[in-house]
Amino acid sequence: MDSVPKKKKMRTLDSYFSNDKTKKQSFATIDHHEVELVEECVDDPVFVSDHTDEANFKDKSLAIIDHKDKVEECIADPTLISVDHTNVLSDNDLGHFIETYSQISEDKRFELLTNPWKPSKQYNFKNDVEHSKRPFLYKWFSQYPWLVYSKLLKGALCLTCVLFRAHVTHGSYFGSFITSSFVNHKKFVEKANQHEKNKWHIESFIRSKDFKDMKKTNCGIDQVLDSCYKNKIEKNRNKLKPIISSLLFCAIHNLPIRGDTDNTAVFNNLLKFRVDAGDLTLKTHLEKSNKNALYISHRVQNELLECLSSNLRSVITNEAMQAFCFSLIVDETADINGTEQLSICLRYLYNKNLHEEFLGFFPLQEFDASFITQTILEACTNLNIDMNKCVGQGYDGCATMAGHISGVQKKINNVYPMANFFHCASHRLNLVINDLNSLAEVRNCVGKIKEVTKFVRDSALRRNIVGNNLPKLCETRFVEKHKCIRKFKDQYVTIVEGLEEISKSNNFNSKTRQRCYELLNAITTPTFVVTLLIMAKYSAKFETVSTVLQGIDVDLQEATKHIQDLLSMLKIDRNNCENIFNSIFNEVKLVVSKIDLELKLPRRSVKQVHRENYPTNDVEVYFRQSLFIPYLESVIMSLKDRFSDEKLKIFTLYNLHPKKMKLMSDQQFAESVEFICTLYGSLLDNFKEQALSWYDLWKKKEVEPTMKLIDILDYATYYPAVCQAIQIAITLPVTSCSVERSFSTLRRLKTWVRNRMGNERLSSLGLINIHRQRYNNENFFNQQIDKSIDLFASNKRRLSLLFE
Repeated sequence: MDSVPKKKKMRTLDSYFSNDKTKKQSFATIDHHEVELVEECVDDPVFVSDHTDEANFKDKSLAIIDHKDKVEECIADPTLISVDHTNVLSDNDLGHFIETYSQISEDKRFELLTNPWKPSKQYNFKNDVEHSKRPFLYKWFSQYPWLVYSKLLKGALCLTCVLFRAHVTHGSYFGSFITSSFVNHKKFVEKANQHEKNKWHIESFIRSKDFKDMKKTNCGIDQVLDSCYKNKIEKNRNKLKPIISSLLFCAIHNLPIRGDTDNTAVFNNLLKFRVDAGDLTLKTHLEKSNKNALYISHRVQNELLECLSSNLRSVITNEAMQAFCFSLIVDETADINGTEQLSICLRYLYNKNLHEEFLGFFPLQEFDASFITQTILEACTNLNIDMNKCVGQGYDGCATMAGHISGVQKKINNVYPMANFFHCASHRLNLVINDLNSLAEVRNCVGKIKEVTKFVRDSALRRNIVGNNLPKLCETRFVEKHKCIRKFKDQYVTIVEGLEEISKSNNFNSKTRQRCYELLNAITTPTFVVTLLIMAKYSAKFETVSTVLQGIDVDLQEATKHIQDLLSMLKIDRNNCENIFNSIFNEVKLVVSKIDLELKLPRRSVKQVHRENYPTNDVEVYFRQSLFIPYLESVIMSLKDRFSDEKLKIFTLYNLHPKKMKLMSDQQFAESVEFICTLYGSLLDNFKEQALSWYDLWKKKEVEPTMKLIDILDYATYYPAVCQAIQIAITLPVTSCSVERSFSTLRRLKTWVRNRMGNERLSSLGLINIHRQRYNNENFFNQQIDKSIDLFASNKRRLSLLFE
């Protein structure tokens, strides 16, 4: 049987190229005639076998995508056919300049920077890698703007790092993307991200940007360098601003900056919150900056806080030095660790407003007058405070501070004679109240109030029965002390009923019931009730005066006026004691009727040792003679004794007030002027003549009844020496309450949880927290941050922060 000849198999275009081992070429080098030829082959595969130059046709057609639509797309857009020449290397291929980067001219460098060679989307990167290795991906160009591809080196390079190679530091070397192309495409994304964060790349990128700006603006190299350096500094400063702002936020709101770890610290969590809120500058800084240049460590926190507090102190001391004079107010207390902290304030007149400003806490290693004096003077010297302008010292009455022979005030007065001492008016008024302890009934009444208050407040269950709003009697809080006595009187009936319930209740143990019964018996006697109502009546008056004296804008003359008014009121009550006590006793009767208490005379004996036997059987007369009159006389005598400042010659300054001058003769006023010249002659120039003219002016002029000393400054514009003397009178310290308010801040800052806080950090946080109202001004807030960065940058830093 004849064999049937096999029919010759026709090869299609796909099968024709499927067994070819040759690398495909880019379609970009094929002209329009060749495209038509390929298209004909796609339509009629037989044409392939009949083509005469098959090998040549194959080489020209390898890069064409095996789909007719792609061919038509290339024919419709000729630009896709004329981008890449496979066998020709471009002059702008960056691989030519790896070794000769330093010899490139500026024009060529600019050309490479703006128009480097870039392969087309149809470039076959598989041709540039070995078999089975991953090729370069075109999409990486959009992810990394600095990325270029070298056909010569068949790998990726960094455009900015090659053209603007950074300086090599000790122990460093250049590698892929810079001196050689990167070809390990399996790890491309990881290595590219590392390169992008490298300090070499950042420096090269900045230099390339500056070079491009210079070529575009045609500026000189010195101007470009200055501009670039300023931009760099501005960026670095912007990195610090959110960090300092976060520290300020913690200090202003008294938040603990650190935690058990950095992850639990308020400061670090606040930074994370800012990043989450969209602070890109801070996010970039925390993610890309070197770990030793983040500026969020504990040591840097202390340095930044110190810079902030130093700038704030400078603002305060500059205001005080711009004023004509100032007074020094000082007090001390122990912190939670037992360290004695000296608190210093300045009182001065600035822009016609009276200020009492806290300067900081200063630890004391010794407690004698000499060491305290040395600490005060050293602090003033370090803060550039001119003590020659100090006209007053304000302290409490302890012997170490107020001693007239070897106290702190005497030692400072010996060096600066114009710095006269003034005892705190609030302390003096409190001492007047304490002098009442000489009366046994008053002393016992205050003691029982303390015990009952403590007993009730120590238990939540007792508070629910007696009442929750019973304040604690605190000896060092003068206003609260008077308020406690007044409120105890208002709730007296409720307190008695509550103690009766506790003493009979089975919900409490026997010891509690026994103690409650003892307190109940102690406060349900006629003597206690009468004493309580007398004290409550006058505590309300003392409370008002104490509150006024604690104000900053009170001067000595106004404080003296309040004391004199109080003294006059007490004298009137003493002279009219029968009617005043009768109203009090009627209230006593009403109170004892509510608690079923009988009003009767205390037990009498033939011979009294501890109290007098008053010759009366009338209960009201007895308590008036034994309690009310001695109470008033004690207060009046103490006020006269402790507030005898009218006798002090220093008060001649207040004779410049028009009200005083109208009550004085010419000779009396002339004597006052002479004494003022003796005290402050070195500060007041031509005071005598101006003071006499001032006296003549107000002799003919009406005086407003409500005119204060500070209001007179507007009238003394043309009498500068008189104006300065009035400023001295206003600046003299009245109380030390501003210093004692800083103790409350100290206790809020240094707690048992934060007891290891250093003194510099404590003083800085206290200063910022006390003056937090200043930071409400946005301009002041921004100025303080900028000045703090300047001060922080005065020491050498890893980031450039100052333009030198």
